[in-house]
Amino acid sequence: MIEGRAILWTLLTSMLIACTQHTESKQSAIPPAADTCILSVDSTADMYPYEEQIQYGENEYIPPAQTRLRFKNFNLIIHNFAGYDINGEGEERTYGGQFYEGVDKHGAHLNDDEIEQDGYEETLIVTADTVYLSESLANTHDNKIDKTLFEIVPNHSTDTYKISYCYLTAIYEMFEHVNVPDEEKEKLYANRFYRKEHTAFIAVPDSAKLFFKLITLKDNEQQAFYTNGSMSQEYYQKDLKRIRNQYGLKDTLIQYSGEGGSWYATLKKGTRIYGYDADSYLIRVERYADNKLAETKYIVIFIAYGC
Repeated sequence: MIEGRAILWTLLTSMLIACTQHTESKQSAIPPAADTCILSVDSTADMYPYEEQIQYGENEYIPPAQTRLRFKNFNLIIHNFAGYDINGEGEERTYGGQFYEGVDKHGAHLNDDEIEQDGYEETLIVTADTVYLSESLANTHDNKIDKTLFEIVPNHSTDTYKISYCYLTAIYEMFEHVNVPDEEKEKLYANRFYRKEHTAFIAVPDSAKLFFKLITLKDNEQQAFYTNGSMSQEYYQKDLKRIRNQYGLKDTLIQYSGEGGSWYATLKKGTRIYGYDADSYLIRVERYADNKLAETKYIVIFIAYGC
């Protein structure tokens, strides 16, 4: 696992989706719809079958095999994906996950008040514009967002929808830790360079009416290994070129070893080195009424990297 990723998790989960676009100082909210690029995606590819990975105790909570989100004007079902865990019991139940520390979850809550109703299905009722989910590794189901099916159930049959996604990323200064006292490390990280970024949005094709198959940009033979295969090498290099030009950086590839395994610096400026990495997907759902954009909702899905 890349060292420094733990720090990156903490910083990104508190970002509240403020993405730097084209300058170091000017920040904006979620990028507009015009930022979308359309790539060729095989919408007929086979989906991964859902497989339970853990044997649960008799009274243990078992996550559903899908994630259901209820917005004001539509429901969104992510099939074959358990996007959260449950913390607490009874009236204290809340949803969470591997990477939720520091994330404000007040914008969504479980529909526990419906639990006695016929046909009850566990659902997150979303009251904010952004809801947070996460992939997971072994703690519930070993599930990833790649090749999952997004189904939209509209409240108004005449509404139309578009779904797109991008990667939430960051460029951050890195340091060699060998023989550096803890006090000096604290000073280094207190003053280090760090900027939030995002890649271009990618349109997700509607493979059937209001069924969107999300196939992330990665190729088993062409993965960018310094992102742990979270995106294709071609897509990563294209975005890295944008970052180099924006911040006046040059390529490098420096590998260090730490307690969490190997970590890589891929950019440099003079004697300073930097990492550039992705650790969340940002799903954008646009609802159109009378052919006009009526609202936009966002789903942040934290990427679970293997070790």
